[in-house]
Amino acid sequence: MQSREQLTQQLREAAAGDEQAQEQVFHAVEPQLREIARSLLRKESQAQSMQTTMLIDDAFMKFLGNPEGANISNRLHFLRLIKKYIHQLLVDAARARRAKKRGAGKAPLELDEQLVGSDESLSIEITKFELLDKLRETRAPADDVLLLREFGEKPQEYEDIAALLDISVDEVEALHRYGLAWIKRELSNVQG
Repeated sequence: MQSREQLTQQLREAAAGDEQAQEQVFHAVEPQLREIARSLLRKESQAQSMQTTMLIDDAFMKFLGNPEGANISNRLHFLRLIKKYIHQLLVDAARARRAKKRGAGKAPLELDEQLVGSDESLSIEITKFELLDKLRETRAPADDVLLLREFGEKPQEYEDIAALLDISVDEVEALHRYGLAWIKRELSNVQG
């Protein structure tokens, strides 16, 4: 089992192009990546055609091709980036489906957005993703707690999150409650 520092170093080496580190890192984090991808796929009703393996492979390739990966600070930072990339892939796929359904390749008509309406589930998913980033600016550890508690087939225990973030269990519980309430409030403001 690798230490956190070893994994962080390998993540940096993988992002810098070290193929051996890329393979080692991928195998070390693959189970967590699968949990994140499965969780996000369950929430995306139209994504049945997308497979978990394809999503994690594409997200990992985005990580390797992004300069942000060279400045990775820890495993949690890496998981946050991967989650962001998976979200981007799902949103791109939803937009492509929507474009195809609405006549992709044909000359677009200029229509008032209010008359046309929008794909509400796609809009809500994009909003949730943006809100997690906004929550990070508001109260930084709360988004990490939500990532670890809410995304994945098996949510991490408060004790594990506390050890990972080096804070007390009571603080983790408080951040979890705060993060959920904050997201709910912001979503209600966005939705009307």
